Amino acid sequence: RQLLLAGAAGDGRLPAGRAELAPRFRWRGMLLDSGRHLQDVPTILRLVDQLALYGFNVLHWHLTEDQGWRLEVPGHPALTEVGAWRTGPDGRPYGGYYTAGQVREVVAYAAARFVTVVPEIELPGHCKAALAAYPELSCTGGPFAVETQWGIHADVFCAGNDAVFALLGDVFDHVAGLFPAAYVHIGGDEVPKDRWLACPRCRARLAAEGLADVHDLQGWFVRRAGSLLQDRGRRLIGWDEILEGGLPPGATVQSWRGTAGAVAAVEAGHDAVVSPTSDAYFDYDAGQLPLEQVLAFDPVPAGLAPAAAARILGGALNLWTEYVPQERIDRHLYPRVAAMAEALGAPAGPKQLAAFLARLAVHAAWWPRLGITPGPASRPLRLEAARTADGDYAVRADLDASARAHLGGLDPRVRMAAVPRPEAWQAARPPEEQPALPDAAWSATDRWRGPLEAPMVVLAQLLVRGSDGELQPYGAPAAVELEPSLAAGRPVACAAPPSTRYPGHGEHPLTDGARGGRDFADGRWVGFEAADLDATIDLGAPTTVAEVSLRAIQDANAWIFLPRQVRFYGSPDGRRWDDLGTADHQVADREQQKVIREFTAAGREQVRWVRVVAENLGGCPPWHPGKGQPCWLFVDEIRVR
Repeated sequence: RQLLLAGAAGDGRLPAGRAELAPRFRWRGMLLDSGRHLQDVPTILRLVDQLALYGFNVLHWHLTEDQGWRLEVPGHPALTEVGAWRTGPDGRPYGGYYTAGQVREVVAYAAARFVTVVPEIELPGHCKAALAAYPELSCTGGPFAVETQWGIHADVFCAGNDAVFALLGDVFDHVAGLFPAAYVHIGGDEVPKDRWLACPRCRARLAAEGLADVHDLQGWFVRRAGSLLQDRGRRLIGWDEILEGGLPPGATVQSWRGTAGAVAAVEAGHDAVVSPTSDAYFDYDAGQLPLEQVLAFDPVPAGLAPAAAARILGGALNLWTEYVPQERIDRHLYPRVAAMAEALGAPAGPKQLAAFLARLAVHAAWWPRLGITPGPASRPLRLEAARTADGDYAVRADLDASARAHLGGLDPRVRMAAVPRPEAWQAARPPEEQPALPDAAWSATDRWRGPLEAPMVVLAQLLVRGSDGELQPYGAPAAVELEPSLAAGRPVACAAPPSTRYPGHGEHPLTDGARGGRDFADGRWVGFEAADLDATIDLGAPTTVAEVSLRAIQDANAWIFLPRQVRFYGSPDGRRWDDLGTADHQVADREQQKVIREFTAAGREQVRWVRVVAENLGGCPPWHPGKGQPCWLFVDEIRVR
């Protein structure tokens, strides 16, 4: 099919020939998380077609989570009537589930394309959706709600309650009837033990089974689940935490916390699949996991003896969907999925990036015909912005560590553009999704310097030399927004200092004119943990002020929330303060996507000192896994017009 898609004639004809394919690994997989966001069946079938096109042979289907139980199970209707639905940010139910008929359709469609569907049923943790349906299966008895927030949650299946294993037996009966795959994934990761420590039934189980501690109890739980699967003719596979407390016979380990779990498994005589966060987590932005890193991935850890290395079944890309609803899947998979196909299918040894990019260009030409909209391959550049001594601004582009390590042989160059900020520019969108600039705006340079008289955007694009010798763009552009301000370069006195972890770049990060992007850790945001921002700026002389503004970011998954409100004050003498106004917002704290909001107030004549007070939420909301614990406030720039 690749040959047909790439054919220049377009008439369906191919030259006579012979192709012999021998992929290096037996397990060439993709995890699709349907627990956080449900994908409709046509989308999953489309993904199966794409996996087959690129030689993947395993669809690891993550069907149960804290945020949703997605598999209809006969005899246990509450699993889907209750467990499949959570409260959305707008207060309405959000979720859904797959019927047995839909699952059979996906499994058959995949089998016809030589893709095996391996289901995942999470245990003993990541099960709040199941506990919301059947709270008696917990250690405390609940009640519970299906989780809205990602993370690790304290409530897990009660290891001392035999009713848990009766439910799991029924679930595995149904799973074995729907999925002919030899494997069933049981998760087994991120299991907090606090509830077990406090539970009389779990302590009784410890004593009855002669177990030393709750870590052994997790091993016992996993082994019992393994026995249930073995009775149904299935093999257990789980994340590398199932190594804690001892593996059941025949278990396979999927190593995600680096490769140490895979090494321990194969050296103990078990099989392993390798999908570490460093190389295989495609929910990560291309700035965290660039294409060049994926291409260099080798599932076989260095130093393994040949017999142990032979137990590495292969690898997988993992697409967790906390931040990846259905409409964004393509942007996270492409073009990196092609690099993972190469890493899992090609013979052992270093991969030649230049040759790969040349072949990738052929594929990219026909992706639009398949309705595929790719995301960035990489974010190879970082920008440093600073205000100069004479009041101008200077921006310099440089390669990040990954690009420096992998792209040096491709003769990388940089081009930059500095333009008035387009009206359509939206701070919450990444640079590659912003309005395109005309070619005339770009110049071959890695530095820009100039005055700042109006809001500007400075962009930088990396170019690499292709196999034909021509320079071509690689990766997403880097961007920084610059804002003129009467407070530019003025010192800021904060009643409580920012966190030493997130102080911002430069001497005066709250008045340096550079706005933060979507990443709160980009150095342009300033973080306050469990503290308000209370900042005072001396403008140097009495000034007519038209407006004062402050921006803040919300990322609930990182415990960062918008301020409750922002209060603005002005003073002619630093002693008598006039109230300029209060600004608030209507963004729900349950909002799971990153949000950037600007808070503004009108100014007045003859203001020399400006004071801005942004009120930290204080503690995480009751619904959040960090309930009551200190949360963060992140702000990026106090602007005075």
